[in-house]
Amino acid sequence: MLGLGFSADAAAQNPAQFDLNQFRPSELTRDGFAVSHADGQGHLRFGAQLYFDFSRDPLELRVTNGPIPDQRIQIVHSQATGHLTLSLGLWERLVLFMDLPYTFALEASLSDEQAGFLEQFGLNPLRPAGQGLGDFYVGARGVLYGDREKVFQLAGQVTLTTNTASAAQPLQNYLGEPARRPNVGGWFEVLGTFNAGQHVRIPLNVGYKTSFRQDVPSLGIGNQLTFGGAVQALLGDDRFMITAESFGRTAAASGTGFGGKQETPVELLGGFKYLDPDGLAVGVAGTGGLTRAYGSPDWRMIAMLGYTMPERPVSVVVDTDGDGIVDELDECPEEPEDFDGFEDEDGCPDLDNDADGILDVHDACPNEPGPPENDGCPDSDRDGDGVPDRIDNCPDEPGPPENQGCPEKQLVVIEDSQLEILDKIYFNLDSAKLQQRSFAVLDNVAEVLNAHPEISQIRVEGHTDYTGPFEYNMRLSRRRAESVVRYLVSEGGVSADRLVAEGFGETRPLIPKPRTRMELGQNRRVEFHIVEPDAETAAEPPGEP
Repeated sequence: MLGLGFSADAAAQNPAQFDLNQFRPSELTRDGFAVSHADGQGHLRFGAQLYFDFSRDPLELRVTNGPIPDQRIQIVHSQATGHLTLSLGLWERLVLFMDLPYTFALEASLSDEQAGFLEQFGLNPLRPAGQGLGDFYVGARGVLYGDREKVFQLAGQVTLTTNTASAAQPLQNYLGEPARRPNVGGWFEVLGTFNAGQHVRIPLNVGYKTSFRQDVPSLGIGNQLTFGGAVQALLGDDRFMITAESFGRTAAASGTGFGGKQETPVELLGGFKYLDPDGLAVGVAGTGGLTRAYGSPDWRMIAMLGYTMPERPVSVVVDTDGDGIVDELDECPEEPEDFDGFEDEDGCPDLDNDADGILDVHDACPNEPGPPENDGCPDSDRDGDGVPDRIDNCPDEPGPPENQGCPEKQLVVIEDSQLEILDKIYFNLDSAKLQQRSFAVLDNVAEVLNAHPEISQIRVEGHTDYTGPFEYNMRLSRRRAESVVRYLVSEGGVSADRLVAEGFGETRPLIPKPRTRMELGQNRRVEFHIVEPDAETAAEPPGEP
């Protein structure tokens, strides 16, 4: 690509000390190759990446007024650069990162005639000085709005750079900024991401980077406006990313060539990443220069290998039978210990005269077998429809078993410890306002409760998925449970004394490690739990893990 235009009567030049490689890897493994998403990384999740890129002819000198008309000299014929990037997520919406580049090869391809020409006009300082360390980057990304579930996300990113290239090699060319003060530069970016459904993401980046002015023939380099955009397809539960990206920059300081051909390198990239759910990331990409500018190569090849700690599942202690011995240590996890002083530590009951599976101390009919739902006594069936009263939604009106003992189809099933609803309770997005399509199932819940006064209390539980801040999810789940209770009292005629609302946020997921939007949706729910008369009305919601 054409990088520098030069008239043969120009004066001798100083060394060209600026970062020729316009490709800087994105910070996170689930970003694109050169374009970043407005995503966080999760609290205390660590990531690391190794990038390698090789570019051909990123810098060319065009002599416009010399002994050979329109002579072109490949100042840099090839460049090979590696990057080590590290990242750490904090508090879900903050990411710290660093990038340490190293150029392994920076070579010219000059004939004897071209080398003599450069020496004649004092342009030897433009020749590359060899491999070496690049400029070190360290920065932070803060998510300002949204997450993957939102249509749009916004983040701000600040990166500080220091001229480690010149510190390691004072006479370096094209590896980084010169050895001048201030030693620290800034790069300020705004990151936006449009989520077009589950499978398409469109990240857009724009930024401003500070840089020293350079005395190079016909090239005005200084502070720069940076930009990038991509269209990405995510397939196979986000395991496979196919990305098309464009990125570049242009001179932005007063007196430099804003928008000029030589000052505006732009590349077009196509690439593929494999993103394993256990954290491994592997990718390959290729680019081509869209403009004839410095650092915009004829072509570039990129390879990456990365790892990000997978998300930690929420640890939930389970005690199915509620006897105070967790299932992991309970030899009979579904049968409560009777605590009669005999082998109480094993979690198993010891006496059951009628062999109906209910401990005698809790069996209302210890010599007559019966189901535990009926306290160990035989079931009654007042309406004679073959459906026991305890699970009959209409105990005084006969109906078939498929309708839970009612003449009409039901949306509620009476289970051992809860009322199972056969549809969801729907709310407005990020709101506790009930949608009208929820009224039918709530009306059915009210009818069942009014037909079963022996159910003394119901705990209405609100649950969310893990997306969003922990405290926000706790509040939202509680407000949604309260909205359901208000409806059952005001519209269903259920006594308020029989209902208690609790919000558990993201702490009790049905699917502990959801990987799809459908699985996330299953964790967003309202449940109706039957509270025993001698039990506490509700468990205390746990704190943030």
